[in-house]
Amino acid sequence: LSLLLLFRYSSAQDYTVSSGNLKLNLNSSGALLLASINSPCSSGKSALYELDKSLSGIQVWTESNSIQSNIRSMQTNEGEVSVSYDLHDSDNNSAHIQTNFTATDDNTVAITLSITGMSQKWFAPYIKAAIAMQTPTQSSPTNTSLWLPWSNGGITSPLQSLTSETFSRGGSWNYGGSLSVPLAVLLDHVTDTSLSISSAMSSNLISLTNPVISTTSGRDVTIDFSGGQQGYRVSSTTPTLTLQYHIAGGCACTRGALGVYVKRHSEYFQPPNPNVHYRASGMGAYSAVQAYALDKPQPNNKTLNDTLHTLGMAVNWDATFWWPYIMMTAPPITNRSELWGSSFDKTPGFNNRLSQVHVHASYDIVDESYANFNAANITTLGYFNGWELGQEMSEYPPKPGVCPPPEDEWRHAPCYIYHNLDKAIVGSKTHRNVGPGNHGWDGDTELDCGMELYQSYLVGVVQRHLQMFKHFDGLASDGIRAPNNLLGDDNFSMATSNANPVPIQDGQRAWASLMDKVGPMLASNDKIFSANTINGPRAHLMRHVDLVMSEQNAGESAQVALNGWLGVHKPIVLWTSGITTSDHQGFDTFFQRLLHMGIFPMAPMPHSDHSLNNGSLAVLENFLLYASLFREMKGREWILTPHAVSVSVVNKSHQSLGYTTNDPQASVVPCNSADAGQRWHNLTAPHPTDSTGALASDATPLCLEVQNPSFSPQSCVNANNSNIWAYACPTLSNDLVGDCPNHGNTIWNATPSCPGCAQTLLRSGVSLGDGSDSRWELCLEYDPQNIARPLLLNKCSAASTTQQWILQDVQDNKVSHNNGVGKFTIRSQFNKTLCVSTRSPPIPPAPVYPPQVNLFHNQHGDVIAVVTSPGASVNGTVTITINNQDPTATISNAFMVRPGEEALSTLTTINKTGSTMTATLELKRGAGLIKISLTN
Repeated sequence: LSLLLLFRYSSAQDYTVSSGNLKLNLNSSGALLLASINSPCSSGKSALYELDKSLSGIQVWTESNSIQSNIRSMQTNEGEVSVSYDLHDSDNNSAHIQTNFTATDDNTVAITLSITGMSQKWFAPYIKAAIAMQTPTQSSPTNTSLWLPWSNGGITSPLQSLTSETFSRGGSWNYGGSLSVPLAVLLDHVTDTSLSISSAMSSNLISLTNPVISTTSGRDVTIDFSGGQQGYRVSSTTPTLTLQYHIAGGCACTRGALGVYVKRHSEYFQPPNPNVHYRASGMGAYSAVQAYALDKPQPNNKTLNDTLHTLGMAVNWDATFWWPYIMMTAPPITNRSELWGSSFDKTPGFNNRLSQVHVHASYDIVDESYANFNAANITTLGYFNGWELGQEMSEYPPKPGVCPPPEDEWRHAPCYIYHNLDKAIVGSKTHRNVGPGNHGWDGDTELDCGMELYQSYLVGVVQRHLQMFKHFDGLASDGIRAPNNLLGDDNFSMATSNANPVPIQDGQRAWASLMDKVGPMLASNDKIFSANTINGPRAHLMRHVDLVMSEQNAGESAQVALNGWLGVHKPIVLWTSGITTSDHQGFDTFFQRLLHMGIFPMAPMPHSDHSLNNGSLAVLENFLLYASLFREMKGREWILTPHAVSVSVVNKSHQSLGYTTNDPQASVVPCNSADAGQRWHNLTAPHPTDSTGALASDATPLCLEVQNPSFSPQSCVNANNSNIWAYACPTLSNDLVGDCPNHGNTIWNATPSCPGCAQTLLRSGVSLGDGSDSRWELCLEYDPQNIARPLLLNKCSAASTTQQWILQDVQDNKVSHNNGVGKFTIRSQFNKTLCVSTRSPPIPPAPVYPPQVNLFHNQHGDVIAVVTSPGASVNGTVTITINNQDPTATISNAFMVRPGEEALSTLTTINKTGSTMTATLELKRGAGLIKISLTN
């Protein structure tokens, strides 16, 4: 076997590309064979990954039978290999393909793919880049895991965003849908090495070939660009298509792998205007509130201005909508005092009719508003949109005689567009998005910002903002998108219309070309540009974006994660539409998810659009509870050093899971640490709101007490004063779902009398076999958070993945009660262990999550360690180790913040030795933030 392997390697390893700690071996066809990695983090550790040559590398093909010919390879040195060939298919499509493997200076090999069409006929190629491991030779496959910048934590909690997964199932992640950064990392934790593959940031990424990253086993990763009927247009008359990928070697650390990618494409992750961290980092709003309202009292009896600054409010996307219609936001007039207003308004001179306020508008009035908010230290961003323009566009073209005089034509959207921008309207040869039945928000239409005609108009709008508004802070774009236009032609993309290939202006390329002009105009004038990712977060469209203010929901874990990856060095504010933070657990999870990803929510604000208003004192108080943590996060940037932080947890000691007595009459009774015969449930259980049936309490050993209905409910109190109550409740029928008195948030599950089946019915004082007697079925209620967990008592199965075992070696088949103390003795009719399982159909249990820590620098240079642990996930000592600090620095300030009425987390010690800082916490529940001010 060794000889065969050596022979295979020696015959196939024709070429080598080396970059630092990474060495790639490939054959003359460009297929990748081996990857050798020396760990940059652990001296002496290395891994040799055998790759599947049939999958690993770059592949290009067409819908028809594709044939490769004239394959030729050339290695200039160990730093570069070039592979080229001609591609032909049965439909007479042909192209020349060249792939260059080039070493860079960061343990990375850049793979540049060039496709040059050789036939006049258009075709859209399929393109795939892949790495597929056979097995790492120094490690078991079980020690290899996969990580992507998950949209929902992959198969993990959103509070484990940086955690890789060991799994064998397949999966796919669509860029802009479930993935915002096209990166995937394979990690070997034994050798402390990783191998990543990524698509490079480029304006060449288009919407018609949205890349998809997929895996079939967790140890293979492909990046696919679709083709066929639409996508990149390749022919002898179009420019050469160039795409780039990177394969990088690194440490077995997701933080470090992300850091390499971010550094490589820093212009997409760093804000063009770094002052955004001081002027717009903090909670935000999308509000039409006027400056005079800043002095009005709020539900907390403070003024709005004081309340907003307590919350750490920094930036407002102005929803006053001063303009007469969408994107006539700076009219082409020079008179600063002339009132604006639309020709379709009943009373001229006011702002747009869709606003929540009704106010006069002019250059002077708008600028005065900006000045007042500047004085209150709140950054205000005006409205921007790259593709929507107009009002009442269903009446198009305008009828003769309806247009105002030329000097006022800008007030009448159909007339202005018809005479100035008509050719830029989006559509196809048979239809344009105007006229009867065609209208958007406020009756507008869509224009192609990739066309020079409309692009020049938008550039003029930005120029007038800079000229006419002295106190103008910047613009907030309503999306980072533009429509695909079948009447345009970017000489790069193709689609189908009536089954025929047609040229197209791709919307993402149109947006990128517009921003290449608008972005530098704003940044060079110290203005801020914000983008709304409602159409899908994509890193390659963030080149000129300083700040994300997204319509995506702060209450959705997937959207929090997707936007979070775009903001490792940029502020992110998410809208709060549809959020309920009125219950304790709800706002804990809501705020901690945001803190973990370094994201700010929309603050409660009057006249808000798509966000929580501040009329509810309960909502406002919840925000104020976490305000101190968000204020510390102002100006935060992720620390992406490999192995920068580690967490270890030691649970408080408790008794073994094993049943330690020979007494077969095991009862479910209150926990007693002095009773050696009791078996405690190990509370490494999912959060109580997870939809599983596992018993859980507040990170403490479980207490369970079943009470006779004739007794008043009594609580089972454990050492943490956290209760789980069990009531015996009457049922009204034999149905699977019965009626149970509602004790708070009790959720009940009834099970039928079914001798011999895998379910046990609790009854009061009768044998299970006697179905004629009245029945009492078990309801569980979780207190103090009033979150119920539905349970069934099922026959135990060692193969079950949904069961949590409570008692062992229970015999007989009776349920009895003791009127003296009000407790039931529970026995099984199966001579089997009594278990607690989920309701049918079973729901797989959620994994157990330890506390999570993310590291940031804030605007003062402090190191911020955000500790999040919502729910009952840990009860014990948590040690956080932060590495790679300046060894000459000293700790000038360190503290733990735990919002809430109870001090559920306590910072006990903090030490620094050399470049390593260690903090020890007593963490029971909730979020904390450790601030370490390091000074030289």
